[in-house]
Amino acid sequence: MLILDIEDNGCGFDVDQVLNSPRSGLGLTHMRERIEQLGGQWLLSSSASGTLVRAQFDRKALLT
Repeated sequence: MLILDIEDNGCGFDVDQVLNSPRSGLGLTHMRERIEQLGGQWLLSSSASGTLVRAQFDRKALLT
C-alpha cells in the first residue's frame, strides 16, 4: 500500500463549501478525480488546526 499525505497547519476551511462551489476547489476536485481514476482513494479533511489531503493506493492499483 502507498499512502501520500500532504498536510499544513493553517486555519482550515469548510470542505463541503469549497467542494460544492463551482469557482473554488477546482484543484482539489481534479486531484480527487485523478486519484480515483488511478484506482486510489482520496481523503480531504480540514479544521482550525490545518488541512490534510491523502491519496491511498492498494497493491492492486499500483500494479496496473
